[in-house]
Amino acid sequence: MLQGLLQLDRYLGFDLVSAGCGLAGLYLLGNRNRYGFLLCMLASAFGIVFGALAQSVPLLLLHVILLFVNLRGFQRWQVRLA
Repeated sequence: MLQGLLQLDRYLGFDLVSAGCGLAGLYLLGNRNRYGFLLCMLASAFGIVFGALAQSVPLLLLHVILLFVNLRGFQRWQVRLA
């Protein structure tokens, strides 16, 4: 188990960058910043590469769907007047 945890370069860091961008994007969205969608789209792009390297079709499909969901959210964002 420990050996598996130490293989951080197994997927060339695409998994780590995807997770980092996703968390940062969610943080921005939580602060009502529309650019969180862009970071989430970047996370999905890295997730697609990660899914291909891991040879996981469900992971690929998930990130392709998330990419389009976040694109839609970015396009439909409206600024609220306080």
